[in-house]
Amino acid sequence: MFCMELKPLADVKRSGIVSLSIAYTYLTDGAMEKILSGCPNLECLQFGQFLGFHRLEISNVKSRKLIIDNLETDECDVWLDITAPYIQNLKILGSCRGIYLRNVASLVTVVLDFDFEEQDSLQRKESTCLKKLFQSVAHVEKLELGPWCIQYLSIMELEGWQPPPSTWKFLQLRMNLKQLDFPGICCFLQSSSDLETLVIDGYKKPRDLLLKYTNKDEQTRRFETHDFNCSFPHLKTIKILNFSRFMMPLVKYLLKHATVLEKFIIVARRKRSDVSPDYVKMEQELLSFPRSSSQVSVIFSY
Repeated sequence: MFCMELKPLADVKRSGIVSLSIAYTYLTDGAMEKILSGCPNLECLQFGQFLGFHRLEISNVKSRKLIIDNLETDECDVWLDITAPYIQNLKILGSCRGIYLRNVASLVTVVLDFDFEEQDSLQRKESTCLKKLFQSVAHVEKLELGPWCIQYLSIMELEGWQPPPSTWKFLQLRMNLKQLDFPGICCFLQSSSDLETLVIDGYKKPRDLLLKYTNKDEQTRRFETHDFNCSFPHLKTIKILNFSRFMMPLVKYLLKHATVLEKFIIVARRKRSDVSPDYVKMEQELLSFPRSSSQVSVIFSY
């Protein structure tokens, strides 16, 4: 990877910059401090394919958005330490080694769609990173998780981890969920008692990292026998995009436990422009599932 080192020799003074994108760059902690202090009106900061600095302190009250895409590091055991008390929108994308969030009380929306550099298993350091991240963002209103993070949380649940109680009202899961993932997902949903809207997009399909820790039959048994008895007292809308038969048991579980559900929208998965004729059978089967909410409308979109 080509990487340019940026060394400001004097103080940076760019009061007109409101959005800054830095990519393919090596930055020291000192250089990063000069850039941030010299851009007092900065609202959006984006990094892509960067390395060098290990501390990012964003103290500007006008800064609202931070995007980190592909975090590189020249030291395997060093995390990026982020302090951002006024940031409201955070995205962590691509490959990542380790990120620690401090004082992010203003966060409203968070997207976690990253992987740990194509590792074949979840290491202890990465597991610690994820647990701390989930704890740091438990207060946000809107959380979106990519396929790798969903598999990671399922692995941690399998190892005995319990997600911290959260207050998010909107949760989006971007992954083609299968029976293998259901125990971890249900455990995660149990900690989301304030949830109002759940969106599941079954488009993305990563490799099954969970198969290194368990198997489909074992996870099916755990899902069917484990006590996931919880209600979702505020969940009013569920939307599933790119729906497949694999998700049927999860749909049955959600209909059973969402006590005030108003809308359950299911969008069929298409191959080119066609919809599988099996969807008619699935629709009839879904309509027969018991529901705890008497006012829910189940809507199918083909």
